[in-house]
Amino acid sequence: MAAAFTQGYTFAATEQVTNAKLHQLVTGAAITGIVNAECAAAMALANTKLANPYSYFTITICRDGQFTATTNPLAAFQMPFAATLVEVSCHARDIDRADADETYTIDIEEAGTSVLSSAISILADDVCYVGTISDASIADNAKIEVVLTCGGTSPAIDDITVLLTFKVLHCA
Repeated sequence: MAAAFTQGYTFAATEQVTNAKLHQLVTGAAITGIVNAECAAAMALANTKLANPYSYFTITICRDGQFTATTNPLAAFQMPFAATLVEVSCHARDIDRADADETYTIDIEEAGTSVLSSAISILADDVCYVGTISDASIADNAKIEVVLTCGGTSPAIDDITVLLTFKVLHCA
């Protein structure tokens, strides 16, 4: 029996590509039908050879409700393994601009130090903003914190979503 590759998702000609569909394409793929007799004894299989070279994953942080002051941390978690941060984006359903001096930023910190060139400013309702990463290498067991900073006379920001997209460190 010959080995076979099955893709995880098939895109239609006019279908919009989304993060979820790309994730399904990559993680749903499978190689089957390889038997021990087809493997050379000296092939030296290692985990890095078995792992999908495009092993990306996204951590979604959703905080419902209204925030009227700096919140540090807005969310926190510990990385289960080393990874490379490839994208950070954030969004808020509603921000108050009544006094015209309100400011809102999201920062991502690893062990208390920002991994972004500068915090991401949220300037309008229902707009997704992408940050610029300055330190992409995230250590195994690192504490990651999302920090919301609010400024101005009467800040109020509602329903925040932050997406952190990583690549497994040992991948090419």
